[in-house]
Amino acid sequence: MNLITIGSAAIILQAAFPIFINYFLIVVLLGVLSYTLGFFKKFVDYMHISLKKLYYKILRKEYVEETSEMDYDEDMDRININNLGILFLTTNSVSNMSIKEFKGIYEGEILIQTKKSLMKDKEAKEDEVLIKNLEKAKEQAIVNLSNNAKKEGCDGILDLDIQYDTLSSLKEDNIHIIARGTGVELLK
Repeated sequence: MNLITIGSAAIILQAAFPIFINYFLIVVLLGVLSYTLGFFKKFVDYMHISLKKLYYKILRKEYVEETSEMDYDEDMDRININNLGILFLTTNSVSNMSIKEFKGIYEGEILIQTKKSLMKDKEAKEDEVLIKNLEKAKEQAIVNLSNNAKKEGCDGILDLDIQYDTLSSLKEDNIHIIARGTGVELLK
């Protein structure tokens, strides 16, 4: 049997069963090939991330992309909530300072995404990445809160509350993190 015989047999089968053979050749073989080489997944992931970034840009919300290749220690050092120029308290009063004025309730929010995995051996690493991303996103939500409060002249946040909400779909979970508190101006 040679290559011409195999090609002729494929053409005869295609003439006899055109829908099945064309489906098999186009969908199955090209699908397996693109899945194996990763072309289609890379393209779809690139388009998905690009459209998502555009969506968040239009909504003027911050987009944090989850990746396991980030240096989390370096990223966490960049955000230091103690150097934001605002006092954060989880209580509703200040013990050793006086409050000059209550400015109102402020919030900072951020939305992160986590992909669901069907592979059980990757769960431990994915959990570690998720925890690091949640820490980073919580810090960024607090930074967003302090920026919003400082615009209005606040130098303290009382009753700081961090809220985590999960929005689920079949392929991914979106975690909405909200840092909320009462902005105050303290007497100096």
